[in-house]
Amino acid sequence: MQTDNARAITERTLAECDRVKSLRMEILLNIILFIPVGLLAPKWKTVGLAAGYSMLIELAQLVSFRGLFEFDDVIHNALGTALGVLIVLGMRRLVKRWHLLI
Repeated sequence: MQTDNARAITERTLAECDRVKSLRMEILLNIILFIPVGLLAPKWKTVGLAAGYSMLIELAQLVSFRGLFEFDDVIHNALGTALGVLIVLGMRRLVKRWHLLI
């Protein structure tokens, strides 16, 4: 009896760990997916445009019954775009400093 209970708890814990890993991977992929948007159009207004575009994607999923409408995807996609913008701005700053040293 005790071992069956412990086994059931262990199986539920392992299943929960798998769900957490899957969720983390989904978040990471949503961020990575939109980094190129920020790299290609490195302006802060691009973050808002990317969030709007992402919202359109989510609404299309809701209306077409394909996939899930998840507002956190909009946030993660905007975060990825902002990360791309920050990468470009940081690289520009480094290049300016490097030119001043030469």
